[in-house]
Amino acid sequence: MPWGHASSGRTKTYMKEDIKSATENQAAFDYSGKQLEWLHLCLSPERLKPYYVRARGEQWVAFHLYIRNTEISASLYGVVQALEVGLRNVVHVRMSEALGSEEWWDRLPLHDEELNDVAAAKENIRCRQKDVRPGRIVAELSFGFWVKLIAKSYEKQLWVPFLASRFPAKLSRKALHDRLTSIKELRNRIAHHETLIRRNVVQDYADLTECIGWLSPTLRRWVEHYTDFPVVYAKRIPKEPK
Repeated sequence: MPWGHASSGRTKTYMKEDIKSATENQAAFDYSGKQLEWLHLCLSPERLKPYYVRARGEQWVAFHLYIRNTEISASLYGVVQALEVGLRNVVHVRMSEALGSEEWWDRLPLHDEELNDVAAAKENIRCRQKDVRPGRIVAELSFGFWVKLIAKSYEKQLWVPFLASRFPAKLSRKALHDRLTSIKELRNRIAHHETLIRRNVVQDYADLTECIGWLSPTLRRWVEHYTDFPVVYAKRIPKEPK
């Protein structure tokens, strides 16, 4: 079923025409007067400040830096998604095989915090009136949950007996955990719509793809095939119209 499909033929037709029109004729915008007042009100001077600083006070440049930040954030988030989904499924499959159960979290001495995370995930699924199945629990658990399973406190219970063999031999638990912690910080900045203007986003992308490669070289190649990050990053801010 195509994305955007709706039961009403009228809605479906409208969506197709609307998207086509937006693609072919992007709306113009006048960065002046009341328009700028509304942008400052909606976005807030505090949020815009880093962009004005980088743009040395030039409004046109500041707002296009903001747009650039949005585009780069969206592009990087697609890569983060691949890592997050890949990590949880790789760990889930490994633990399921090792313990002979897809509900392996019930067979391990997890800490109270992680047990609470699993319990909350189950409750959230029930609240949506869905069957509580292992796959749904895996998807419901946060990225932070999976990162905590690589922490030092789980070295003896999880890393050494189960997970270490699933990653490259020279990769230490600490190195993986440090990388995942850094990526979690990046993920949260993007998810909370914060600026990346002070970050080295090229290094962020390199760290992400390398980490994905630790999970699966095939997954890394696929992500590098579809991501538009290099293209987005290479874009330049347009010149202000005369």
